[in-house]
Amino acid sequence: MTVHSRHREPVREGPSWLYVLWFCLSLIVACSSHSLMSFSITPQTVTLNLGESVQFTAAGVFNSAPSPAPLHDVTWTSSNPQVLAINSAGVATCHSEGVITVTASAPTSPGPPMTLTTTVTCESQN
Repeated sequence: MTVHSRHREPVREGPSWLYVLWFCLSLIVACSSHSLMSFSITPQTVTLNLGESVQFTAAGVFNSAPSPAPLHDVTWTSSNPQVLAINSAGVATCHSEGVITVTASAPTSPGPPMTLTTTVTCESQN
């Protein structure tokens, strides 16, 4: 049985099809981009003597690769730079006694950076 309708739905004009197109393209770009999913830092917990240094490194897991890869755009900070100084390459040096938190921030796109912390104990030699 065939039913014929004399009333046609009006064709909607306007930006709705643009929104659908934008949404689809956004999904394609988001799925194909190289986005940081998680990261880790090593070493995890460190005890150093005064004057000693340690190299921190970061590795990230991206949505485009199943295994961790080195991260080079990490920002390293010390909770007390007078006790433990850390440079942009992740090399930390103990200058006086104390327990310090080192924070690593890795940029993500889009969104705020991911952060991790670790603890460094600076002590005098026994």
